[in-house]
Amino acid sequence: MKGTGQWVAPLVCSVLAACGGGGGGGSGGTSGGSRATEAGPSTAGNPATPGNSPPSITGQPANTAPPDADYYFRPQAVDADGDALRFAVTNLPAWARFDAATGTITGRPTASDRGSHGPVGLSVSDGRDSVALAPFRIEVPDATAANPAGKRSLTLSWEPPTQNDDGTPAPPGLRYRVHIGLAPRSYSESILLPAEATRRVEIPAPGTGTYYLAITSLTPEGVEGPFSDEVSARLN
Repeated sequence: MKGTGQWVAPLVCSVLAACGGGGGGGSGGTSGGSRATEAGPSTAGNPATPGNSPPSITGQPANTAPPDADYYFRPQAVDADGDALRFAVTNLPAWARFDAATGTITGRPTASDRGSHGPVGLSVSDGRDSVALAPFRIEVPDATAANPAGKRSLTLSWEPPTQNDDGTPAPPGLRYRVHIGLAPRSYSESILLPAEATRRVEIPAPGTGTYYLAITSLTPEGVEGPFSDEVSARLN
């Protein structure tokens, strides 16, 4: 999750190879510090309390969660009055975990979890008023049918950050998360890489199309850094 403290500097990554056709890679033209989630509609749970500014919540959760891959979604919520916020969830899949302090949903489904889960309801409250994202479902696809050829993959390379945003040395033991989407800066899936992945990784691609990717780093305490420059690759 994102946390307090110093973020490490944005990573620099590139697509080295796109197996299965196509290829290519480069910067997406968006600064490394931009956010991946798109603003999504929020729905008010009840009429606002007189004299109180209700909080707002936005975010675009991924609607698919491949088996044996990490699922991650954290909404963005703010309160104009500066009130402390608390999140709540309904119909959370059994394979997922929820952090009521940040609204983060994480999990790692297995092949036995295949099917549609939800609708998941995610809301935030300032103690007086509550607002919610539009309910969403999370589909765990059949791993055997997702990519029968098993030959499509992307090889991603990056340079580990050496310092925090304030110039102090980056902490040791960083891990990395790859964010993947089918539109620029709109990532529908994320994969937490194994601890041994420090500069390069090969990740599966479920099918044809143009993929947009970025990487974030995580400290051992779970503080997540800003997004790297975006790269793209096409699989035909």
